[in-house]
Amino acid sequence: PSADDIALRDALNRFLGELPKRTRVIFMRRYWFTEDVARIAADFGVSEGHVNVLLCRTRKKLKQYLEKEDIYL
Repeated sequence: PSADDIALRDALNRFLGELPKRTRVIFMRRYWFTEDVARIAADFGVSEGHVNVLLCRTRKKLKQYLEKEDIYL
């Protein structure tokens, strides 16, 4: 892996480590394991809208975090 790949990986790991556990699990299930929002919502006993809002806010926080780390995708 390139130095950029390693920097991105490390930044992602730090970001994920700073998230509340529930948010991290939902984020990972959606974007790492590519689970459907409906399934995630059902498993957590919340609405699909709730999951979608949480994911949107987390993506925005991730973008800000990466920019703070001087990583632009």
